[in-house]
Amino acid sequence: MNITISIGNMDLSGIDRIREKMDPTRLSEAGATSLRRIVQRHLVALNRHKTRDWLNARSSTVAVSTHRYQEGAARTRIETGHGLATVVIPIPGISRAFHALNIAPKDKAALTIPINSIAYGKRAIKLQDEGWKLFRGKGRARRILFGSKNGEVRGLYALLKHVRVPQDRTLLPSDAQITAAVQRGAQRYINSLNGN
Repeated sequence: MNITISIGNMDLSGIDRIREKMDPTRLSEAGATSLRRIVQRHLVALNRHKTRDWLNARSSTVAVSTHRYQEGAARTRIETGHGLATVVIPIPGISRAFHALNIAPKDKAALTIPINSIAYGKRAIKLQDEGWKLFRGKGRARRILFGSKNGEVRGLYALLKHVRVPQDRTLLPSDAQITAAVQRGAQRYINSLNGN
C-alpha cells in the first residue's frame, strides 16, 4: 500500500517569497515524513485479533502471536523522486482500509480458514509437524479440514474457494489525520526556509 505526496496536492499560498528556494521533492518528503510517523504510531497501537478472540485462542500454550501491524510499522518507509514522496506500508491486505478485499488461493485448491483455536496462526503443515493427521470431511463436511491426534478428532479449517474481507477504514489514520500530518511536515520545511 502506497500513499504518494506531491507538491501539487498542497496549498502553497502565501509563500511566494521563498518559492525559488523550495525543492519540490524535499517539500513532499517533509510531508511524507510526518505522515509516516502517524501511520507507524497508528499501526503499532492496533491490537486486532478478531479471529483469535472469536476462536478463544488466548491460551499461553497456543502460539497465536500475529504482530503483522507492528512489524509492518517498523518496515514502513519513504521513497522519493521527481518531486514526489511516497509512504510505503508493506503490510499484506492494508489496502482494506480503502476497499474490501477478495482473496482466492494462488496455487492451491482452497483457502484454509481457521475454525479452531488449535489452527489459529498456523499453517496446516505446521499442525502436521506437531503430530496432527489431517483429512477432508465427507458429504456435508467436505469443506472442513479435520485433524486427529491422540484419538481426538477436531475440525480445524474451513476450506473455501474465496473470501471477501470487508473494508475497515480504521486500519489507517483518518483522511483528516493524514492531511493534517502532511500539512504539518510541509509547514516545518517551509519554516526552515524562512529561518524559523
